[in-house]
Amino acid sequence: MRIVSYNIHYFSNNSKGIWSGRKPQREIADALFGLSPPADIVCLQEMERKSLRAFRTVCQEKAQMDTFMDAWREAFSSRGLPFPYEGYYFPAHTYRLKKVVLYTTGLAIFVHTASLRVLNKTAQPHVLTVTRPRHPLLHHLKQTRICAHLLLEEVRTEKKLHIYNTHLSLPSPLTKGYWLSKQKMGFGQNQILEARRLLNYVKKTKGPTPSIVCGDFNSRPNSPVYEMLVARGGLADVRVLLNEGGEVFATAGFMRLRLHLDHIFSSGEIEWKDMAGTCGFGDLSSPFHGLSDHIPLIAQFELKV
Repeated sequence: MRIVSYNIHYFSNNSKGIWSGRKPQREIADALFGLSPPADIVCLQEMERKSLRAFRTVCQEKAQMDTFMDAWREAFSSRGLPFPYEGYYFPAHTYRLKKVVLYTTGLAIFVHTASLRVLNKTAQPHVLTVTRPRHPLLHHLKQTRICAHLLLEEVRTEKKLHIYNTHLSLPSPLTKGYWLSKQKMGFGQNQILEARRLLNYVKKTKGPTPSIVCGDFNSRPNSPVYEMLVARGGLADVRVLLNEGGEVFATAGFMRLRLHLDHIFSSGEIEWKDMAGTCGFGDLSSPFHGLSDHIPLIAQFELKV
């Protein structure tokens, strides 16, 4: 099977994050369609619902999740193929100005129905946020961070697999340690607390079933967050298992800054084959080049249990 984990930047990379566009949705849908072999699981971070930023108007009938699925479905139907995915949206946070929804945050997981079935179709997001600004006027400004979770079953073998998709906070500048440390990404106390809650949730729900934990962790390799997930959580970094790239491997970029912030971890009886299709940020050969401020992590695996 093949998994994709991708921060899509709300389909707003063309506008530097100011508003979402339909063109980026079509381009990302076409890039996902072009994967060969196709993805069995697609985990997306920074997916909107309905908002002013998502559609430039609050009067649209469809949410961003639906318009993206329409674009993806069109990529298949224009080639005479049936659309094989079902999608699950996990809302995280909403920014409002009175009744106007300015923008929203959330996660999405798509499953290829020919290879996998979802066993917990009514799954709800698990909240990871544990710290907020003390002042009540700033309380609502802190984004709610979540973990999306699906329990899957391979159609052919009936082997089960847990999928956890998440997007951790940036390090908080409202803490003393933020300004005293040169290292930021993955060193924030708020990030460490969220990672701890993530691990507790994974341990509580996965049992002996193999699991994959992926997403945008806003944390570098060898940071406290990363080390907690690997050492305390017993999670294996797929990139390390496959010896793909080093610490300089960039998964995200801001201006001239290049960072490794996205990861795929796993536990249990999973045999990882390769990361074919994964390109470093800025690689012009990638079909995903320029479509987001992140690149997708793509990996193939087989369930051994």
